[in-house]
Amino acid sequence: RAGHGTTACPTRLEFGTRVLIDGMEYICNDRMNARYRSKDHFDIWVASKDEAFTWGRQIVEIEIL
Repeated sequence: RAGHGTTACPTRLEFGTRVLIDGMEYICNDRMNARYRSKDHFDIWVASKDEAFTWGRQIVEIEIL
């Protein structure tokens, strides 16, 4: 289930993998859209559309825990 602290990840990471993005820990529990699966894209769950637009599209360093 999607919710606070979850992210969609590339297929190279297994479900349940923990990642650190911008100082916050997330758990991979979903997959990216097929056109992004082979790349290094992550989709962080946020509660609202406004929050999504505030975060925007960013290039950040991601640490796999």
